[in-house]
Amino acid sequence: MKLSTYIDRQWMRCNPEKRARIHQACKGPNHPLFLEDKDVAVIWSAKSGCTFAVKWFLLQRGELEQALAYSNWIHDYRTQVYRKSPAYQAGVHRAEYGKFRYLRLVRNPFARAVSSYLHMIRTVGDHAFHAPFNEFLGRDIEGAQGASFADFCNFLLATDTARCDVHYRRQAHPMEVDGLIDIDHVIHLENLSAELAPVARRYGLKDYSVEELSASHHNTRRSQSDSFVGDAVFRRTDEDVYPDFRAFYNDELAAKVEHAYAEDFARYGYQVKP
Repeated sequence: MKLSTYIDRQWMRCNPEKRARIHQACKGPNHPLFLEDKDVAVIWSAKSGCTFAVKWFLLQRGELEQALAYSNWIHDYRTQVYRKSPAYQAGVHRAEYGKFRYLRLVRNPFARAVSSYLHMIRTVGDHAFHAPFNEFLGRDIEGAQGASFADFCNFLLATDTARCDVHYRRQAHPMEVDGLIDIDHVIHLENLSAELAPVARRYGLKDYSVEELSASHHNTRRSQSDSFVGDAVFRRTDEDVYPDFRAFYNDELAAKVEHAYAEDFARYGYQVKP
């Protein structure tokens, strides 16, 4: 253990304010996932491989089969069973005392912003989710006029991305930003197959097929077109085929996403270009 980590943990034991802040942060929607027997916790974000993260975590715990029998939507088990379990509460308590090493799964903010936009337009009928975007636009995105990715970028600039809906909230977790925890290892979704296996070995975790766990009904198929589509209006279709995320950007839209997610670019080492 690093001397600095040891000192931090000793200080935390006699710092009830910091413990209380960690406890509160663990109540958020993108709460940590605790592997108590390995002293490892996973920090994840919506639209950043979250379905993979939860499946991988539950496999480590030996609960994936049980979770899939509970619901075909893995997050039902996470929120309705795991989050309410004694194991999770025990994990929160141990987190308060600095017992965990944290793994962080992140995604290129440029790709994630497009995914968040597509999620918005694909969730037909979810008026509560659409409400902030509709209010910003002054119209219903399911109406005739629709909404483009350029509209979504303007919405992001007008939004507090530290506190908004998790599907377009910045990835940087409050526990990271507030200095409550240190991240031991960052895993990039774009390089998941290459990065995850050595991390699993390093922390004594089981190694599983990335491809097998990556399937999600959130995934969209991509066309090969690279023509700029950032100002085009997309809607949900039966095929759900959309251009590669790079086609949604010009210099202006890239700059807007860079500004909206400046914390993520700086923290996770992504280049500020699509």
